[in-house]
Amino acid sequence: MPLENSSADKVPSKSILLSGASTFLGSHFLFWQTKRAQRNLILVDDPASEIISKKLCDTLLSCAASYRSSAAPEELTKRFELVSASLSKQSEPINEFWHFPDEEKSEEISEVLELARKHSVGRFIYVSSAYAVGRQSGLIPEQLHSLPRDFHNQFEEQQCRAEHAVTNYCREHGINYSIVRPSIIIGPSQTALGDGPRGWLYSFTKAWSDLGKEQKSISLNAQPKTTVNFIPVDHVMADLDQLIETNFAGGPIYHLTSFYNPTIETLITNCQKVLGTSITVQYTNSEATRNELPLLNGFEEKQFERSLPRKDGVTEQELYGYVTECARELRNQTPDKIFKRKRLISDDGVPFTAFEGHNTEGEPVVLVNALGMSAVFWVNLAQQLQPHFRVLTWESRWVPDCTNEFDSARCDINYNVKDLVTLLDSHSIPATHIVSWCNGAQVALRFAAQFPERLRSLVLLNGAFNFPPSVRRSLTEKNMRTMMPRISRRKDAELFLRIMNAGRFSGDNGQPQKSAAPAVPVVTSNPSLLHLVNATYKTPELLYRYANIVTQCFNEPDHAWTDYVKVPTLVIGSDEDPVADAEGSREIARRLTCAELVMLKGDHHTFYEDISVQSRICEFLLQHSEQKTTPVSALRAHDHP
Repeated sequence: MPLENSSADKVPSKSILLSGASTFLGSHFLFWQTKRAQRNLILVDDPASEIISKKLCDTLLSCAASYRSSAAPEELTKRFELVSASLSKQSEPINEFWHFPDEEKSEEISEVLELARKHSVGRFIYVSSAYAVGRQSGLIPEQLHSLPRDFHNQFEEQQCRAEHAVTNYCREHGINYSIVRPSIIIGPSQTALGDGPRGWLYSFTKAWSDLGKEQKSISLNAQPKTTVNFIPVDHVMADLDQLIETNFAGGPIYHLTSFYNPTIETLITNCQKVLGTSITVQYTNSEATRNELPLLNGFEEKQFERSLPRKDGVTEQELYGYVTECARELRNQTPDKIFKRKRLISDDGVPFTAFEGHNTEGEPVVLVNALGMSAVFWVNLAQQLQPHFRVLTWESRWVPDCTNEFDSARCDINYNVKDLVTLLDSHSIPATHIVSWCNGAQVALRFAAQFPERLRSLVLLNGAFNFPPSVRRSLTEKNMRTMMPRISRRKDAELFLRIMNAGRFSGDNGQPQKSAAPAVPVVTSNPSLLHLVNATYKTPELLYRYANIVTQCFNEPDHAWTDYVKVPTLVIGSDEDPVADAEGSREIARRLTCAELVMLKGDHHTFYEDISVQSRICEFLLQHSEQKTTPVSALRAHDHP
């Protein structure tokens, strides 16, 4: 997909008309099309409405956030134009007319087709569904489904009949046309974020959560081994990009589907684990069975023919991540529920995403994340701190947001310190408390050395430091020191990822291989965090960038700037940390003259859910703040000097 502003500022090469831009898939399509050198015309009832324009812009910002990307609203609004059906101000030909039907709105496809004919569009593209086939199992060809036929619901029938209407009308009037049939669309593969409140997987997770509160057993008119064809939205975008680039070669009907698919049983098992439910499921073949999960109506075993290059789909482990993110949304535990999101530009012109809590009056506390990691890691701690403090954090430059062109010369610790300064200056904060985690501790220590007057107190949480080999290193750190410099070139990152993913799926029946080794090292005991920890291994570009960032961390001076730290410091280490060896925390505490050392049981990510760790951090910050309130005392059963 195009990088930010890589071509959007050039002279427009074509014009596209888009209907249904507010739908989940339509909005993601528009978001990526705004990065191209073309005119994006959005069909609406009232083109002059500022409300419609702002609502669409907000939707596109949500799309950007689902890729952990920062986007400027003022730039987005320049990339599309609202138009009415008359297209009175459009003098140039329309190359493509994309129609994304809205399931919640009744519409006449004939009106849309008449508009395409009236304006002599170059091609009409109708976005249907792979499940428009209705009650049919086995191999589903990329061809028009005959009528009459049986359907499970009104949506399937509407899509199938609309395909016939499109085909007949376009043939009659000589209009080039294409029909694309995505299966069940879920969020981006690189983030596993949800598919929105109207999405199938979110709706299923919510329905299962509600059932878990009400009953202990259910009956389903379905079979446990029947597969559910999920496709991540970024895979759909890649398919659509390929169709555009090849001028819709082949066709006119294309399945946008996955090759490997989880079963109904796997989906339910993941929901049980994530939501903590214990519902007994009885599977039947009887049409008379009242299906207590209507979303599972109509899942005969289907294999969709696909002429486009294969898209693998999601593994059982990856599906667990998707369900986890849906559950976070249900529980209001996402960064956007805890923080206000803001796009900032560092002094060298690199954008990054900053977050600020809803308490803007307390003493500031900045949470310095592990480089490349999502702000999700901070949501629980932030909730504990926000009653007392003004909490801020940010997601590091280049990763996880990889939509801007990467410069490996500007990814070292010093540039991350500059981003921290930008965060403080943009919020008019002269001095702050800092809580840092993993290699974010290196950013915090260097900031303390360069700006001692701006630091009030410091917490180093499971810090990853660049100490000499005489200080014991974890196996993970040893492997990273060997591996990351080797794959800090794009071609090597691509090769490495290809080797890692070789065993991701196996078997002729399209099912994930449960016994296969994980593609990336497992460094957390918390399954709800695994997809976040492994996010930097999702694409060659992400891995290439992350390898460069981590390699730069190994170039920091081994004195770790400790001579410059003069503020009260809490050092927290974990005896069972597989990432940052506990000896590193002990060593940093020995070097600091004003440090308190707390060693806890747990691993590198225990702080995410352990209330005792969060309370201890909050207590320390309050102790060294000007506030007089104190939190409930932290549990100290595992503390020792």
